[in-house]
Amino acid sequence: MARCACGQPNSRRAGWLNVLQTRREPCRACGRLEPRGLNASAAPRRASASAAPRRACGQPESRRASGQTEPLRTRKLTEPGRARRQRGFTLAEAVIVIVLTGVVLAMVGVFIRQPVNAYVDQARRAELSDAADTALRRIARELPTALPNSVRVDGTGTLLEFLPVSAGGRYRAATSSSGTGNAFDPADAAATRVDVLGPAVPVGAGDQLVLYNLGVPGADAYTGETRRALTSTGSAVSTLVYAIGAGPFPYASPGSRFQIVSTPITYACAAGAGGSGTLRRYAGYPIQGVQPASTAAAPLAALSGSGNALLADNVASCSFTYGPGASARIGLVTLTLTLSSGGESITLLHQVALGNTP
Repeated sequence: MARCACGQPNSRRAGWLNVLQTRREPCRACGRLEPRGLNASAAPRRASASAAPRRACGQPESRRASGQTEPLRTRKLTEPGRARRQRGFTLAEAVIVIVLTGVVLAMVGVFIRQPVNAYVDQARRAELSDAADTALRRIARELPTALPNSVRVDGTGTLLEFLPVSAGGRYRAATSSSGTGNAFDPADAAATRVDVLGPAVPVGAGDQLVLYNLGVPGADAYTGETRRALTSTGSAVSTLVYAIGAGPFPYASPGSRFQIVSTPITYACAAGAGGSGTLRRYAGYPIQGVQPASTAAAPLAALSGSGNALLADNVASCSFTYGPGASARIGLVTLTLTLSSGGESITLLHQVALGNTP
């Protein structure tokens, strides 16, 4: 009968068919897998003298359990970093990378430099153009309010002065059909009242009444022949009261028109080399017969705050010209302004037509 390695008999019959089979079947006694057939009938291995003690089933006992010392199996311990060859770069490789990077950056800079410079130049030109356009439009918006025939430019073409009109209307030149109303006669030196036809007008402190200003000697608002100081003030005045002047008004208005003015306005341009000049607006100084010739002298030098406002800087050159027109009914003011910055310059020209019919 075939036996297991543990010495227990195997109940399976060992026939010639089992001899040819090589399957391994578990022992019913100990559960070990044993071959069937020839190997199943083989005698168990001889136990050597130094063999370890075995259990009842024939399995060897643990050396530690029997008091014997199990020999240690040594294994070479290696660190993870030493398991493979350490990697890095040499100084020569670093220098080569730096040189190649510099070459690439230099090549890229050649192509980027021109677009960047063009963008910067375009932005600078746009800024200069916007500043010049804003300044000229500011002047052009205020010039139409000038009293007819009050615009004057100095001999250098850098100072432009005019009297702004704050209100205006028509006065009563004759009584009504029923004989009511106060008819105003400009030739009457004793007259001090003017009735306003139509809506009432606002009058502020220091405002003055102007009648048919021609801007010529003997009929000039700057020298006072066509101008009177108003004593009646208010937001809606229907009867203007003024102080008696040195004499009557020189001329009566054909259209019975009047204007109310306050203080003059001067635009002064101080050009500077390379765009170091400025364009300023002066206001709030008293009316005088002679036009101010310098911003460093009275009355412009004493002004500050809103009376001395900066319109534009970076001014390289500028000029003001005024033509009263052939018929003296339409005047033309030409404004030229040049701004410079960073080697770039922009020049703008603006013309303003003025109605000079008093």
